[in-house]
Amino acid sequence: MYSNRHLKEVVCTFKFIQGSVKWDSAFFGQYFDKIIGYGFTERQEKKGIVFQFNPAMGNQASTVQEGESQMIFRNPEKNYAITMGNQFISFHIVSTYKNWEVFNEKLMKPFMEKYIELGIYEKLFSCQLVYLNSFGFSPNDNLSEYFMVISNPLTQFGREANVQVAKNYITHNGIILNLRITPQPAGTDGLIPYMLECGATGTMQEGADIKDWQKISSDVRQPVRDFFESIITHKLRGIL
Repeated sequence: MYSNRHLKEVVCTFKFIQGSVKWDSAFFGQYFDKIIGYGFTERQEKKGIVFQFNPAMGNQASTVQEGESQMIFRNPEKNYAITMGNQFISFHIVSTYKNWEVFNEKLMKPFMEKYIELGIYEKLFSCQLVYLNSFGFSPNDNLSEYFMVISNPLTQFGREANVQVAKNYITHNGIILNLRITPQPAGTDGLIPYMLECGATGTMQEGADIKDWQKISSDVRQPVRDFFESIITHKLRGIL
């Protein structure tokens, strides 16, 4: 059992197939009314931006338009957040993730049920689960000491200075696993910070019943756990 102190954020996103109900920004207010009594006292609108390019003008943007709005609902006491937009909803927990059972039972289950009550969608298109992990490593260590997916450095050319890794895998049942290891801005503790993004996406091309969201998210979650265990070394496992 890990302490999970390295986990900065866990996000589970559900995307839906458009049905007979037309999207309306009024759904933001309706959902807020359902969840405000459960600690989600803050909301923030996030407006998208769409750039349209005219090939005749080279790379110069010809028009800039306002995209569809999203709404972020926050529970500041528990560090929960829910982002809602056209054809999607995502559940976030920041820095306080304990385990999947708590994430599912305390955040996703009660507030996904309230979302379903709105009656906007009937079919689920995809489920994506992402774990964002933050690590700080000694500058004297090589990343291959912590991650199995990184080869030993070519020391004959000097010291390893910057490593970035991005990999995708497709499981036998079509779930896409992804990992991304990227360096972060240096801190003041002398360690070199890295972000590990580890996640999975399951897609149902024909759509799945929205009421099956819990089984689908559980099916997506299991290979992420196995994937994470397979890419970390004994040395990293020892400090988790």
